Amino acid sequence: MKFIASILLVLAIATMAFGQGSPSQCTHNGINYGALSNGSYSALSAVSGTNPQGKYRYYWNICGVATQCKNDAAAACQMQVGGTSPPTPVGLITMGSWQTVSNLPSLQYTTSSKCSSGNMRTMVVSLQCSQNANSIQATLVNENKCIYSTVMSGKDLCSGGSGSGDNNNSGSNGGDQPKKGGIGGGWIFIIILLSVTVVYIVGGIIFNAKVKHQHGSDMFPNKEMWVNFGGLIKDGVFFIKSKVTGTGGQGYQQV
Repeated sequence: MKFIASILLVLAIATMAFGQGSPSQCTHNGINYGALSNGSYSALSAVSGTNPQGKYRYYWNICGVATQCKNDAAAACQMQVGGTSPPTPVGLITMGSWQTVSNLPSLQYTTSSKCSSGNMRTMVVSLQCSQNANSIQATLVNENKCIYSTVMSGKDLCSGGSGSGDNNNSGSNGGDQPKKGGIGGGWIFIIILLSVTVVYIVGGIIFNAKVKHQHGSDMFPNKEMWVNFGGLIKDGVFFIKSKVTGTGGQGYQQV
């Protein structure tokens, strides 16, 4: 039973980590943008004096992998116009998070690839509600020391996408119809966690009552462990702190 309790503790911590702005759930400020997942959103880089046509084209997706990037982990990538080199990832789905940029909900995808500027290659996609735009449009991508940003606007962005409008965007290759939003991986994880918790508690109470003939609060599985739960958390914090700071576990008393 203690082994099961330890598993539940680990699952609870992992669930909290999943909920910290992760795009896996594709929900921000109460709006689920999962229905807008479309692997072929794209736009050219902003026009400049040295690149009057835009030197690069960028591809990205909302809460998913961008198909044009030809990389199972890339949510955004960069391709040189007229070039033959493989796409360069500028954002990974596993390193994505929700942010608020200029008062707009924004997906920020980053990578572990550092540029000469010292910044990690990062793609920021801001979502702007526009009731007058039936189709989704994207601005040219602004490039600033390996931070690439664009603003998508459209009516579907007001409510997270109905799936009824066209999702044409600047220079996309026709585009797939947006996928219908379903239950995100984070919610599935939470459902599994809650189910296991219920089975653990109910099963433990029945076992303690029928087999061990315990009564009252003693029927709760691993009662002593939960009573000392705060102490376990404290010990865990001291242990992690000692490993990170190299203090050798000074938070513990000598025996």
